[in-house]
Amino acid sequence: MKSRSLGIVAMLTCATVLVLNASTAQAAFYNFNVESATATATDADTADWIRLSGAGQFSDTSGFVQGHGHFTHFSSDGQRLRRTPGSSLESWKSP
Repeated sequence: MKSRSLGIVAMLTCATVLVLNASTAQAAFYNFNVESATATATDADTADWIRLSGAGQFSDTSGFVQGHGHFTHFSSDGQRLRRTPGSSLESWKSP
């Protein structure tokens, strides 16, 4: 359960960074892709890590975000512990 939460937090963080970096001068929808080769996060306590992949879109003016993806949980020695079949984040709107 901790790894799933970590995966969702990582995806939301990626989406938030993209939203904050988007230009606010125009109202538009933007697509994003999370590449699994570079999207990783490590648990400081256990040294377990996750690899993310996914895609979605967001609006820089309305705060709308929609996305989907996978994460794979690895132990500190590189053994694959779990891979999700897919997770979705649909119609989330920032406060």
